[in-house]
Amino acid sequence: MNNIQYIFQKNAPTTLIFLHGWCCSPYDYLFQIAYFKKEYSILLPNYSQTVLDFKLNSEQLFLWCVSELKTCIESYQLKNFILIGHSMGGIMALALSEYFKTQSLGCVIIDTAMPLSQERRQSYNALITELNTDQGKDVLAAVFDKKWVNLAHDNASLMIQKKTEMLSMWNQSRSHFTQLLLAATQFDSVSAIKNYTSPLMYIAAEPANGDIMALRQLNPKLQVAQIQSGHFIMQNAPEALNPKVPEFYIPGIFG
Repeated sequence: MNNIQYIFQKNAPTTLIFLHGWCCSPYDYLFQIAYFKKEYSILLPNYSQTVLDFKLNSEQLFLWCVSELKTCIESYQLKNFILIGHSMGGIMALALSEYFKTQSLGCVIIDTAMPLSQERRQSYNALITELNTDQGKDVLAAVFDKKWVNLAHDNASLMIQKKTEMLSMWNQSRSHFTQLLLAATQFDSVSAIKNYTSPLMYIAAEPANGDIMALRQLNPKLQVAQIQSGHFIMQNAPEALNPKVPEFYIPGIFG
């Protein structure tokens, strides 16, 4: 996997693996890197680059990304790590957890849309259909403004920049990124969360992109926090988000 950044701390007891969202990049975690790099080792894979490099049948794209992320983690022979995934990165984190049941200390999911109701799934299918039209770029821009930005709390100039970066990434390989979104909506998050046995935390934006009540019903041990921010909490509210990450897996916090 290209464009991997690994920050090694010799005496760090834990590695934090940050997985970015759809059409995004590890640079979304700049505030987290600055905050954690002195105490933790950090791994920042770039699966968007995997999408851009993808040459196989697009139906295999989601599994290919997960496989490439798995290979990346294994190549560093990491133990005692926490998977931290934003948006689609949260789905990637849950998928990877199946392979690393002994090495992973737990998982932090940041404002991922899960579990998907039938109505929400149909909404995503409609979005994907629109993304495949000539107006796809305008459609994605409108979704960003309406769904992923909280005007009351977010840094407006930062979100304008983020939208530009996201649209540029999607535009480089429209069909592949759109197919990846479709595949992610088909991931069985219900089973993944219900059967997850390690510490698990869901950090929601305001409004939450996931169904918090349904998530709690699926896994009673799930820890939940909500932060006053739009979808990109890492960038808009790092001072609220960052302390949540090491807190959730401290021994004894789950009783």
